[in-house]
Amino acid sequence: MRPALQFESLLETMFVLAEDGKTNRKGMPNPLRLAVIARAHFDTVRLPQPPAWLQKAGLAIGAPLGRALGYRPTYAPQVGSSAIPAV
Repeated sequence: MRPALQFESLLETMFVLAEDGKTNRKGMPNPLRLAVIARAHFDTVRLPQPPAWLQKAGLAIGAPLGRALGYRPTYAPQVGSSAIPAV
């Protein structure tokens, strides 16, 4: 079975970020990076609350700021990074 739409890309991005140490203890990236990722995957996954229009408004502000800082909707680790293998 394969995930629908771009859900697979979202999962890969979140797991690689965590593996590369780019998330907090709860597995979440910083808010601006998360806004870029969430905006790219909004049609696939969104929060149940607040309403979708309010989420879109927040992402309309946060995602461009995150893009300006160099964050992208997907993440590839730096070449030669020494990630700690998951156990």
